[in-house]
Amino acid sequence: MSSPFSASFWRTALSLWVLCQAGSGASAEMALTDLLKLSESELKQRDIGAVNLVVGAGLAGKNSVSLAAGLETLDLWANRVQRTTEQHLPRFRRNPAEFEDSEAYFRMLVLVTVLQRDLGVKYNAGLVAEPTEKDLRSGEFYRDASLVFLHGLLGERREGTCASMPVLYAAVGRRLGYPLKLVRTKGHLFLRWEGEGRNRLNIECSAKGLVCHPDEHYRRWPFTITDAEVKEEGYLRSLTPVEELAEFVTNRACCLAAAGDLKQARECLEHAARLVPQIPRFRLALAALNQPQQ
Repeated sequence: MSSPFSASFWRTALSLWVLCQAGSGASAEMALTDLLKLSESELKQRDIGAVNLVVGAGLAGKNSVSLAAGLETLDLWANRVQRTTEQHLPRFRRNPAEFEDSEAYFRMLVLVTVLQRDLGVKYNAGLVAEPTEKDLRSGEFYRDASLVFLHGLLGERREGTCASMPVLYAAVGRRLGYPLKLVRTKGHLFLRWEGEGRNRLNIECSAKGLVCHPDEHYRRWPFTITDAEVKEEGYLRSLTPVEELAEFVTNRACCLAAAGDLKQARECLEHAARLVPQIPRFRLALAALNQPQQ
């Protein structure tokens, strides 16, 4: 049986594996340093799952997953989604109305069902709560780094949060050629299938099953945002590869700060502010961290 992945995919995966061997300690730091030096076009060729695993390397402790093991799991899961999609594709062809007259909806329904029902991927129950403004200032969300990065989803627990589940769906879907983009609103990350008409979908990755909301929903949830915030912070638009990296590096900073390592947290926020200088959020986070501790 021929592989569902193209030769270019395997070349990219192999080159990234060689470039970004990410264990703990100095080797992980070197891999992250290499990522931070990549141009937009170079970063675009990198696997989002590998980038996330590299940025989160060394934080997950006992729940850590190596880069090689993580990529192997993503490949296996993508293969499983591919097989299940092909199995049920005739059903969509016979009655597309059953799937919102949208092939994107059908394909994401299969992906979400396989990951959640068949493979046991889920949102961490301990962090399921209606968010408040206090949560934005609390470091509690970042206490367990394995829930913030892919490590918790690709390891034995298979648990994550809105910081990691959209990344998992994107990593699996992009392996299948799906045009999936991360999208940010205030205090939350979701996923978008970039398409036209019914094939443009927002996917709420923290939900059970496939849940799709219009952009307007994310103007009110989890926090209300203004038109000025949408413009200044880039909310509700699809992130570029560099912006994805900046998000991951900021999450690393928050995990380090929650663990008390303010020096490395500052360094990460400095990188994020440099990567995306037009977004105030990264500079403001750095300024807040640099304020004298009370």
